[in-house]
Amino acid sequence: MPAASFLPSRASAAPPNRALTKAGLLQLIHDLGFVQVDSIQTVERAHHQILFSRNQTYRREHLKALLEKERALFEHWTHDASILPSAFFVYWKHKFRHQEKVLVERWRKWRGEGFEAAFEETYERVRRDGAMLARDVKADGHVSGGWWNWHPNKTALEYFWHTGKFAIAGRSNFQKIYDLTERV
Repeated sequence: MPAASFLPSRASAAPPNRALTKAGLLQLIHDLGFVQVDSIQTVERAHHQILFSRNQTYRREHLKALLEKERALFEHWTHDASILPSAFFVYWKHKFRHQEKVLVERWRKWRGEGFEAAFEETYERVRRDGAMLARDVKADGHVSGGWWNWHPNKTALEYFWHTGKFAIAGRSNFQKIYDLTERV
């Protein structure tokens, strides 16, 4: 392996106390490739810790603005929920097409036959009414049984997100806000 392979990336070699602007934060995330979003908060959420560890002048409001207002970043699933530069979105289109085929088969085994019954209704509701949380479309009578016991509409939201038809418009108390990708 060439010696250059062992050199640190720009993201890890940059001075950790140099003033980090929003543009600098975007460049940092671009250099890292992505930052994992973590729902667990003991001291601080992992994505804030990761970015702060790279630069101690990191400001979480810059991340929120880049992600939710300027749309220079987007959220998607790498090995886990992650924040990526929007410049990378075009490269995800092949993944979305692949996911459409794979998820139906995989989720049918997991969720059971007919799991996709709420897909059309959920898609139409988001298209018509705009961005929403899973609880906004929750089916009446569904009793949550844990982290992965999704109601049919949550399953639809996740399917459309994983296949690129929906995107994450933001978060409310760390719950995803889904909307049509073209509006995000």
